[in-house]
Formats: sequence, structure tokens, C-alpha cells
Amino acid sequence: MKFIIKIINVLSGIPLLFYPFMLYSSIFFFDDPSSSKSILTWLSVMLLWLYPVMIGLCIFYSIKYNSLSLAMLGLTPCIFFIYVLFYPSDNKLAKNDYYTLSRDFVCDAKSFLYYDDTEDRRFDDHLYLLQKNILTYRKYWVATMDEESIFPILLPK
Repeated sequence: MKFIIKIINVLSGIPLLFYPFMLYSSIFFFDDPSSSKSILTWLSVMLLWLYPVMIGLCIFYSIKYNSLSLAMLGLTPCIFFIYVLFYPSDNKLAKNDYYTLSRDFVCDAKSFLYYDDTEDRRFDDHLYLLQKNILTYRKYWVATMDEESIFPILLPK
């Protein structure tokens, strides 16, 4: 049991190698002048700054109390990194569309409308909204167009 806990503790320490880069990038959370007034921004920065303390405490107490559950708790950031790397393929397809398709109408920094007029559709063309969130990319069908009119579809919330 102790051997398994030690292996998990070593794996828990891997995200600590990226901590200096994350610490440096956290100063950019405050690029927007209004972000210094946001509680969410401050909470995100504090959690980012304190995650090595959480991992260290989990490793220390898992060794002290021979606790597998505390060792697994310290493994949480590593599991998060694995999840990001192997996110489902539909997200990867939307990500590919987000970066390769033309931006016919830019809505904001994280979304734009794309007009799809591929030759395989005979009667109508489609208008899509492509959005980028923190870790996800989404493609929404927002309207159908024929030669003379536009038929809107409900927008995503």
C-alpha cells in the first residue's frame, strides 16, 4: 500500500514542474483594467497561486497517515491535464473549424459567424456561430438561408 501511495505522490508532483509558467501567466489575468475589481479574477489567481500548497499538503498527509484517498486528491491537477489532452473528438473538430474557417462576421474576441455555402446543398445554405470557451469549442447552427430569405433558429444560451 505504501508503494502505491509513493507512486501516486510522485505523479502528483508532475504538475508542479509547470508551476513557474503558470505563476508568470497569472499576472496577465489583470490585463483588462476592470478585471482587478472582479472577485472571480482574484479567486482564480489565488487558487492558482495556492495549488502547490494543496498538492504539498496532500502528499505530506498521505505519507503521514498512509492514506490513499489523500494521495488521490493530490493527483487532481494531473487528472485535469490528462482530461484536457484527451478531450472528446467533437471538440477537436470544432476547434479545427474555429481556427481554419473564414470569419464572415466577428461577434467578439471569442466568437464569430461563418457562412457555409458548400456545393453539396442544393436549396439552402447555413449560418453557424463558432464559439471558443476556456477549454471547449462549439459550433451552433443559427440560420438557414435560401435565395430570398433567412430562417433563423433559436440561438444558444
